[in-house]
Amino acid sequence: MTKRSILIQALLMILFFICSSNSIAAQTMSWQEIVRLTKKHNIDLIVAEKEIEIARRQRSITKSGQNPKLSTGVSLRKSRDLSAASSSDSEQFSLDLSYLIYDGDKTRYNLLAEEEAIKYYENNYLVTESNTRLELRAGFCALLQSQELIKLTEAISKRRQQQLALVQLRYKAGLEHRGSLLTAEANYKKAIFELNQAKRNLIINQKSFVNVIGVTSNYKVDLEFDVGLQTKTEITPDFEKIVMNIPLFRTILFRKNQANYNTEALKGNYLPRIYASAGTGKDISALNENNFVYDDWSVGVNFSYDIFDGDKRDNELVKSQIQLVQNEWTLKKSFRDILLTMESVWTAFINAVDEELVSQSFVTASEERSTIAEAQYSSGLISFDNWTIIEDALINSQKKYLNARINTLISEAKWIQAKGGVLDEI
Repeated sequence: MTKRSILIQALLMILFFICSSNSIAAQTMSWQEIVRLTKKHNIDLIVAEKEIEIARRQRSITKSGQNPKLSTGVSLRKSRDLSAASSSDSEQFSLDLSYLIYDGDKTRYNLLAEEEAIKYYENNYLVTESNTRLELRAGFCALLQSQELIKLTEAISKRRQQQLALVQLRYKAGLEHRGSLLTAEANYKKAIFELNQAKRNLIINQKSFVNVIGVTSNYKVDLEFDVGLQTKTEITPDFEKIVMNIPLFRTILFRKNQANYNTEALKGNYLPRIYASAGTGKDISALNENNFVYDDWSVGVNFSYDIFDGDKRDNELVKSQIQLVQNEWTLKKSFRDILLTMESVWTAFINAVDEELVSQSFVTASEERSTIAEAQYSSGLISFDNWTIIEDALINSQKKYLNARINTLISEAKWIQAKGGVLDEI
């Protein structure tokens, strides 16, 4: 192998590793970019979209019953008369046309029911998108929390390391006892553990998040904590007005409307069906003595009515009427349930916003106390026990504040989902 070929292979291997590392490199993405990816790849949204297409096809199938039906046929027959020792061949061609004139408005009501079914699946898609938004937002917040927790635990571990160094100096100078030294060492080890734990959790949350989006687990995302609240909390919403327009309630409404039209369609079974028909045929097996091909045609109106069907239509109608009543009660109950859920979610959101403000106040106070306590401990004005209590309070307040910020974002996401917000809603 020449030096040139070895050099080329080495360059190719370097390029391969560069491309591989770039393919799985983390990408910093905004919420809008994540939404675009989710709409394209999320399986639940794809399935919900296909359900709309199926419903539209079903409407086309039902509508085809109003169109004329044209059919053609060809028959070939060979017969033999044994007594006369003769045989004959027959070749016939036919063309028939039929058209539904009246069916007791059954087709019309079936079409109206299919229209309601389409509306149901269109709103069901919005419900799916709203649920997907909540799931995506929860994954977004979990990943964001993992990233921010790594930054926080890194700062805590550095702080604990500095505290350990200060305690070691005072211990060597005979100003601190061994218990304080061991406590400082344990605090530092705990900080390192929490940092490593946060890094491991980041990997799991990363995979969970991209799974909701619908892309492969090798797709990595970095998030920036620049997400603020989009919901105004100063004015209480009109819950009843919102309920009437959210997709979840409207799906139940359209199901009720569909049941109503299905009931009306079944009433058509008690009315006659009238068809217009026309047909023509040719016997082209042979020519007669006058070299003439036989033709025949027909035009007519067909009337049909079921006199008795074993009580089938009666039972079908009663069943449909019961289902209609059931849907009406379900609609009423759903309104109350959705209204209560919406008010509860709103209250939880307001509580989360207030809790975040309180947590922020504790962080401000703890940081100030920590700055003062560190100077006092360095000067020997307070004991190690008092100082470490203040430092622990600072760390706990910082963690609680991070949790409160994330909880506020998740609570807002639950509120947006409760009022039917979709992916495009920030």
